[in-house]
Amino acid sequence: MKALLKWLIKKFVTKDALKAAIHAANRRVAEKSASERTQQIMAYGEDASTLTAAYLRAYTNDGRIDDGERAEIDALCDATLDKYISDSALEAAIEAIVK
Repeated sequence: MKALLKWLIKKFVTKDALKAAIHAANRRVAEKSASERTQQIMAYGEDASTLTAAYLRAYTNDGRIDDGERAEIDALCDATLDKYISDSALEAAIEAIVK
């Protein structure tokens, strides 16, 4: 019985079948529209993935972050902080924490 089950799974679970299932899921996702809030959350995720990719690129080429790579990462971090945190918002957060 176990051998039959294994044969059936191998017969129907192929890379092509998996690709077709993923493509079908992608079509369903593409048919939907994201709300404004969902778009905003996805933008946060995109920024986080950009930062993560910079760290990964830096480490994967030689296992270290050299000065040039660090400068690129620093610039991305600075741009992300500038995008999301204003001086007034930071000041308000500090005031709220230190009451």
